[in-house]
Amino acid sequence: MFWKALAFSFVFAVSALAQNAKHPFTFEDMMKLKRVDEPVPSPDGKWVVFSTTDVDLEANTKISHLWIVPANGGESKRLSETPNHEERPRFSPDGKRLIWTSKATDPTQIWMCDFNSDSGALAGKPHQVTDISTGADGGIWSPDGKNLVFVSAVYPDCKDDTCNKQRDEELKKSKVKAKIFTRLFYRHWNAFTEFKRSHLFVVSADAKREFGE
Repeated sequence: MFWKALAFSFVFAVSALAQNAKHPFTFEDMMKLKRVDEPVPSPDGKWVVFSTTDVDLEANTKISHLWIVPANGGESKRLSETPNHEERPRFSPDGKRLIWTSKATDPTQIWMCDFNSDSGALAGKPHQVTDISTGADGGIWSPDGKNLVFVSAVYPDCKDDTCNKQRDEELKKSKVKAKIFTRLFYRHWNAFTEFKRSHLFVVSADAKREFGE
């Protein structure tokens, strides 16, 4: 069922071109395709949630949204009608909740919402789970569904988030923009590491009580 849904997602991505396929395939045509990424099946096998990326060539931007499709095939639909960049959906072990990475805040954080498997829709209002100044990504559930593990790039010598936030603010305000690196790995793709290291963090799945809604 999973591969059937994935195949449908591919058809979904190229359907926009099928009606106008009488010209050579161009770069602009490729950018019009919805780029399907990270399909994940629900624990009960009824649904597949995935993200798709839309590219705006004129604005030189791209944004990802969450979509859902029946695992047996059918019509895909937006899972969350928000303008925010959203990706990396993950179901809780019991299938009753869903988390994802959202750029509703800057930096990105992990968000969560209840999930109704009967209707294949979010139930209630999504809420922010993490609240860390260095941003959260790569969220996964613990097997018992009580905790979430995520990654964040932090300063190795900082003992808490207050220290990380202060260091970032000092760098931002500093008039000195030169960087001195004495060892690799100092750059990843098109971004400098800013002397940080990626570390694992854990937070309660009920963390909205700590951070507020």
